[in-house]
Parts: sequence; structure tokens; C-alpha cells
Amino acid sequence: MTAKELLTEANLHATHWGRRIITAEELQGTTPADISDSGEWTTCACGKQNPRIPRTKLGCPIDKYLEELGTAFYEHVCAHRFLEAAETLIAIEQRAAELLAKLPA
Repeated sequence: MTAKELLTEANLHATHWGRRIITAEELQGTTPADISDSGEWTTCACGKQNPRIPRTKLGCPIDKYLEELGTAFYEHVCAHRFLEAAETLIAIEQRAAELLAKLPA
């Protein structure tokens, strides 16, 4: 399965990072901007989540699992591992939804 197929199946193909992963897969490489953005908490896959998710002053998620997923996402983008980046993006979306469900409305 390709990253594009996986992201389409998860309905994440049109998201900010879904599009970037698909483009990188098609071009067979991530860009320096992809690598830079995936490594900054404000622009990475975690940072693109709902701003209500609790974060540190530096923008890092307080939730350790979400933080670990964000770090893994960066590593996959740097290594041009598109399928793994897509899988991690899906996991980030799922964890973010779990965290948001626990927050008051």
C-alpha cells in the first residue's frame, strides 16, 4: 500500500500534511521545507492539530504519547519514509481526537 492510498483510506489525503506526504511520495523525496516544518512544534503534524490540546510554552504537546508521535513523524519525514509518515499522521490524528474528547466543550 502507498502512503497516498493509506491517507485516502483514512480521509486525510486533503489535510495539510496528508498533501505534503503524498507530494513527497510522488516526487520520491521530501523537501528541505518539509523537513524543517516537520521538526517545529508549531508546524509539525502535532502543531496542525486543534489548538485546545494542552501544550508547553514551546508548543510541544503535554501528552507524552502525542509528543512521541510528533518526534517519530519528524524522523520519518527526514528519512523519506512516506508510508511510515502517513501511518504516524493517522496515529497523531487519532490521539488528538482522544485528547479532545476528554476536554470540556
